[in-house]
Amino acid sequence: MASELEEREIIPQDSLSEESSAAHTIDPYQNQEYLQRKLYFLLENLKKMHTNLPEQYQMRISFELLAGLANTLLNDTIFEIAKGLMEIQHVTEAHLMQVREKVENDHQLEVKQWEAKIQDPEELQHIIALMKIKHGKNMKETDMKLVLHLDQKVFIQNVAYMCVCQSIEIN
Repeated sequence: MASELEEREIIPQDSLSEESSAAHTIDPYQNQEYLQRKLYFLLENLKKMHTNLPEQYQMRISFELLAGLANTLLNDTIFEIAKGLMEIQHVTEAHLMQVREKVENDHQLEVKQWEAKIQDPEELQHIIALMKIKHGKNMKETDMKLVLHLDQKVFIQNVAYMCVCQSIEIN
């Protein structure tokens, strides 16, 4: 009985009219009509996003792919999982940006320490030039590590997302 009510109350309460939200049950035909409207809404928004893409990407994305994506978005579970994965990625990106900023700050601190130690301007200029080279290589290595870390996270998220999508299709 509870699962029947859960299936019947798919529509978010804030999108219901006062009349139907008071009833707390939804006629299956209204539910189908709602899903159809939601599908068209999603498809129209995806089409708008598609037209805003550069032409080279527009050619790669077919109408069938957009329709499949809209159909997939009808299932709130997949949408919530995708939203959660996106939030995880944003937190990861913010953390990696902090790591990069720390490396930059460490480099600046090292330069200031040398400036405080060395009195001879020529020697200081030479040391600073060497540090720029060293710091440049260090930043390149750090950036490569960060991008590799992001790539690994995205790969893991894609695998997790595909597993969820496949398990939902099976059910």
